[in-house]
Amino acid sequence: MTLKELIRKAVDELVKKGKEEFTTEEIYQEAMKIDPSRKRESILAALSALVVGRKHHFYTREDQFLEKVRRGVYKLYDEDRNRRKREEASKLLDGVIIMLEGEGFSDEEIAEMLEERVKRLRGEIPELLILSRLHRD
Repeated sequence: MTLKELIRKAVDELVKKGKEEFTTEEIYQEAMKIDPSRKRESILAALSALVVGRKHHFYTREDQFLEKVRRGVYKLYDEDRNRRKREEASKLLDGVIIMLEGEGFSDEEIAEMLEERVKRLRGEIPELLILSRLHRD
């Protein structure tokens, strides 16, 4: 049994017990019941790599099935729930754009503002530079 299969089976057992969120320790303990020969470090490393969106040299997006809730706490990734969240966020952004258009901003100005926010989110623009721009305007 691969580490991915072991972790998936451990998580499935926790879900059968009615848990929606599980700690790394709970997953590890459940995995040890299934295969006690596995090292803790190996299980925890694979667990971390199986989080959706995490870049990993071995596990692909198709392998990943966990969502990180907060430090040390995970739940099963729900594709439908996340798709709905993205659709809701898209509608919110559309609403903001419509409001900005109503305030007289051109498409070019709106695109420029959005591009700057994207760069900030990606860490391409240091926070201090943004703050200095805000104070200058």
